[in-house]
Amino acid sequence: MTGKEYNIIISDMKNKVINKTEFYNFEIYEIIFNENNVMLDVLIDYRTKTMSDKDFKNKFILATDSFSSYTSTDRLIIQRIIFDIESYGETERRMNEYKQWFKLNFKEEKLFKEYKQLEKFIRKNDDEGLIEFNKIKSEYVNGNHFKHNKNYYKSVIKDQVFEQLLRPDTLNVTEYPFYIKLDNEYYSPSRNALSSLEEAAINPSNPKWTESFSIHNGLFEGASYELREDNDDEMDIGKKCFKDNDYLRGIRRIESIAKRKNNGRFSMMIEELSIEYGILVGRCIHLDSQDPIGTNFFEAILSHIDYAINVYGEIHNRLNIRMDKKEKYDASLRGHLFRIENYPFYKLPDLTYLLFKSKLLTEDWATATFNKVKYRQT
Repeated sequence: MTGKEYNIIISDMKNKVINKTEFYNFEIYEIIFNENNVMLDVLIDYRTKTMSDKDFKNKFILATDSFSSYTSTDRLIIQRIIFDIESYGETERRMNEYKQWFKLNFKEEKLFKEYKQLEKFIRKNDDEGLIEFNKIKSEYVNGNHFKHNKNYYKSVIKDQVFEQLLRPDTLNVTEYPFYIKLDNEYYSPSRNALSSLEEAAINPSNPKWTESFSIHNGLFEGASYELREDNDDEMDIGKKCFKDNDYLRGIRRIESIAKRKNNGRFSMMIEELSIEYGILVGRCIHLDSQDPIGTNFFEAILSHIDYAINVYGEIHNRLNIRMDKKEKYDASLRGHLFRIENYPFYKLPDLTYLLFKSKLLTEDWATATFNKVKYRQT
C-alpha cells in the first residue's frame, strides 16, 4: 500500500463516519469498520511503518474492550489510524471557519440587517458585536428571535455552558452586566433560540496572594501546568485516566499570570492550550480590578471578565512561549465570546471549571491557586 492509497481509504472513511460517532469513540469505529469491510490488517501494516516513538506511548485504547482480537501493539496502531480519520482535512477547514467567525464587519451580517434595533444594544466601542444580554433576555430565552452563535462556539466551548451561566443557582451572570456573541446569520420569530453548544506543574501557583489580593505594584505571579508524556506509572489510576483522556483530546497546558501595574490596577489572564485538528486553540479568560491590596477574596470585584478564543497558526512557537514568565506571542486570530462586568472575584474558580476542557489541569491549577480560601465548586 502506498501513502496515496492510504489517504484515499482514510478520506473515504472520514465521509462514512461523519455524524455517526462522537470524538474518538473506538467502540463505534469497530462497528463501522466491520460494516464497511475495511481491511484493517492492510492499514495496520502500512501505518506500522510510519509510526513514531511518541505514537506508541499513549495506551488509552488499551483501557477499552474495542478491537480485543488484536494484539496490544496493533491496537495502538488502530488508534493512530482512527486519529488519522478524525483529523483528515480538518486543519485547513477549521482555520477557514475561524477566519469566517472572527471577521469584524458584523453590522453587514443578516442579523443586524433584519433587526436594526439590535445595534443600540451593542457594548459601547465594541468592534466584535457583543450584545448586552439583559436587553434581549426575554426574546433569547423564549425563542422569539435570537440564539448564541453555535458555529462560532462549536468545538471551543463545552456543552451547556450558557445554560450553566444563566442558572440562578450557579454562576448567574445575568445579575451583572453581561455581553454575548449572537449568531449573525440567525433571525427568526418562531424557531427555538436556546440550544446546546456544541501533568506536570512547570511553575506551581503561589496561593498566598489570592486571600487578600496581595500582589504589589509592578510585581506579578505566574503559574503553568502541563500534560506530558513522562513515565507516570506511579500516578493514581483515576488521575491517569483523566490525563490520558485530556491528552488524547489535544490538551497541553494551562498557564496564568496575575499582576498589578504601577498605578495599582490588578489584571489576570488564564489560558488553556489544546491542539485541535492541527490548530492550537487557546481558551482565554482575562480580567481586571481596581480593588487595592488587602481586599478580601470574597469582597473583591472584577471590573470586567471576558472569555476569548485565540487561534495560533504556529503550534510549536506558541508552546515554546510561557505566559507565566511574562513572555508574549500574538494569536493569528482572536475572538471574544462574552464579557461580564462588576463580577465577584470569588466566582472565578467555578468559571474556569465551566469554560476549560481539562478536568485534571483545571483542578490542579484552581486548587493550588485558591487553596488559601474556600470556594464552592459547581
